Amino acid sequence: MPSFAFAGRSNAGKSSVINSLLRRKRLATVSKQPGRTRALHYYLVNEALYIVDLPGYGHASVSRPQAANMQRLLLSFLEKTPPMRCFLLMDIRRTVKNEELDLMEACLQRGIRVTLVLTKADKLNQSERHKTLRRHSEISQGSIDVISASAKSGRGIVDLWRTIETDISSS
Repeated sequence: MPSFAFAGRSNAGKSSVINSLLRRKRLATVSKQPGRTRALHYYLVNEALYIVDLPGYGHASVSRPQAANMQRLLLSFLEKTPPMRCFLLMDIRRTVKNEELDLMEACLQRGIRVTLVLTKADKLNQSERHKTLRRHSEISQGSIDVISASAKSGRGIVDLWRTIETDISSS
C-alpha cells in the first residue's frame, strides 16, 4: 500500500496536522512537551494507504544517542520502505534550517517527492503568510511544493488530501 510520511522538527505540529487530516482528535499524540514521537507510527487509512508519523528532530529533550537512533530510524525508513511523498512540516514562523535541507535532500536523492507544509498558518495574517510562502517557494527553487496549513483552522488540509489523491491516482 502507498505510504505518505510526515516529518519535521519537534513542535512543528505534525501530530495536530495528522489528527486534522484524519478527522480524529487524539489519534496521533499531541503534547506540549516537544519530541514525544520517538518511533515510526503507521496509520492505516480506509484500507488504502498509510500515513506514517516520523520522529521529530531538533530541540527535542532527548539524549544525543537517542537523537542519533531516531535519525538512523528515519533514514532507514526512507531507504527500505520509501513513501510516495514526504510532507516536511515546519512552523511557518521559523526559517529553514540545515535539518530541513538535509531531509529534503535525502528524500530527493531517493526519488521521494517532498512537500513543505508550513504549519500554524493561523498565527500569521494573510499578508505575512503570502510573503512567507513566496520566500519558501524561492528557497526550494521549484523542486518541492509548498502548502500553508493550520490544524486549528483547517487551512491547507484539503490541499494535503488533494496531493495524496493525485499521487495515488498517478502511480
